[in-house]
Amino acid sequence: MRVIQTYTFNLSSKIPYSDYPAIAHRFLEEQNLTAHRFLYYFDELPYMKSHEETLSTGSCAKAVKDCPALGKIRFFNGSDYGLYSIYFLSNIDIDTGCTEADVLPHMKKIHRRYGFRESDLYYYDIDFFHNVIPYERDISRVKSLAEDWQCDLDLAWRLQDQPYGSGIRLHRYSTGGNYISLSIDILHNGIIHDATPYFEAMKALLPNIHPKVSMQIYLTDAEKQKIASWDKQIKPVIEKSRSFFAERFPTKDKLIKFFPDYTIAAKLKKLAKQYGFSYHYEAMGLYILDKRTPRGHVLRLLVDSGPSHSNTEYLLNIQGIGFCHVLGRSVQTPTNQAEIDSCSEEMLSVVSEFEKTIVPELDAFYEETPNWFVPSALW
Repeated sequence: MRVIQTYTFNLSSKIPYSDYPAIAHRFLEEQNLTAHRFLYYFDELPYMKSHEETLSTGSCAKAVKDCPALGKIRFFNGSDYGLYSIYFLSNIDIDTGCTEADVLPHMKKIHRRYGFRESDLYYYDIDFFHNVIPYERDISRVKSLAEDWQCDLDLAWRLQDQPYGSGIRLHRYSTGGNYISLSIDILHNGIIHDATPYFEAMKALLPNIHPKVSMQIYLTDAEKQKIASWDKQIKPVIEKSRSFFAERFPTKDKLIKFFPDYTIAAKLKKLAKQYGFSYHYEAMGLYILDKRTPRGHVLRLLVDSGPSHSNTEYLLNIQGIGFCHVLGRSVQTPTNQAEIDSCSEEMLSVVSEFEKTIVPELDAFYEETPNWFVPSALW
């Protein structure tokens, strides 16, 4: 098993992408760390150009002209998968021989001249906790896509998101959404380590930015088989759970032709405290309430009200290492403050009843979930 804790710092355009490597280097130097692997990924869309025009005058072509070490321009035929096609440069899956020293002199051109859609630099195989765990690639999404479209497997799809391990990712997107992420393997020789000091060190270099914390768990084949066995056994209880919510808090189908005016945060905070849940606001009208079961599994209630309030969706799931199951889902259409308050009260009341009646059955499955487990914001 690999357990990787990631801290993502979303950055505004005030910090130019050309400054990102200096931040990464300062972090490494101050923490006396070394990155043993340098990776890169740059891509572009054709934008009505022919294949020949893109290869000769596109973003990748401009970059390769200035930095031949970036290697050959490559092509992903997205039409085979119902997606857009892209041209890209990368050493994630092949050794181009390109080094950081080759790339850094061209950093200002990357976001000012070349016109890349997506740009990523990676400093991987960092020796956190005095140990190097080599990075790997997650191709599970690629396999699922090929199966869905019944196409040959093309590992170039979302190549930029495949690497995982201990490292720093410097990400820029042409229309925004830039970030620096710090990922740390925290499981070493069966012991979970505290990554807080490293996190605080990066936070000091990026002040006034509240990072998003997430956890990725990668299981061995033997561990996956064990989880799959539990998944089969728990199915009847999952179906029982969904029927429970469908009967007690059914979805309401109603078309709202205006944007209701109400707030939901204050009521959810009060209800979370009343029923023993933690409360967290994610973004864009998404609220998260968490509670641990007696065996450490996480009951997660997601409430999505969106900026328009055209509807409010409640979804309850249960999570642990290697599993996440949707237990109940209900879409409501409140039109005023009294109605949204009533909906939230009713949902939490039903969840409370569910905890007393069915959660003990759910809790009998899987091994205990340790307290270091961080649930994912799956909708």
